[in-house]
Amino acid sequence: MKIILKDNISEVVRNLEEKANAITTGTVVEMYRAMSILEAAIKQNIRVRSGLKVRSGSLLNSIQKEVTINGNQVVGKIGPENIPYAAIHEYGGTIPARRIEPRHSKALKWMGTNGQFWFSKGHDLPAAVIPARPYLEPAMEEKAEIIRERFATFITKVMEK
Repeated sequence: MKIILKDNISEVVRNLEEKANAITTGTVVEMYRAMSILEAAIKQNIRVRSGLKVRSGSLLNSIQKEVTINGNQVVGKIGPENIPYAAIHEYGGTIPARRIEPRHSKALKWMGTNGQFWFSKGHDLPAAVIPARPYLEPAMEEKAEIIRERFATFITKVMEK
């Protein structure tokens, strides 16, 4: 005599697949939300907290966010794009002495502090030590707990359904 137990696991598998799809889609959405939270904090740091003087707004406007799916990972990246001085502001460093020369004219032209214009066929700039004025790392540290809580809440809601 044998006892045979049968269970249709196809419904369980379908439910698990639906949850996996919901988690993937929802994680991408939550990652975009997290990147938006970070973007606002980074821009606030650039404007106010870091001590940077916003002149043209190039650094401020270069903050880009990107979310990609890489295998089983959802990856969020945020930071400045194509701004050569972004890293030295974040980490500090020394700019070596260098010579600048005009590219499209016969002379360099700039306005001195007294409003007088100065001209030069070339100019030697001394080395400069740039102090760190971080704007990325403080934003991440400030918003990390909020972002963790949002992801935890999201996962809890998906698993409860």
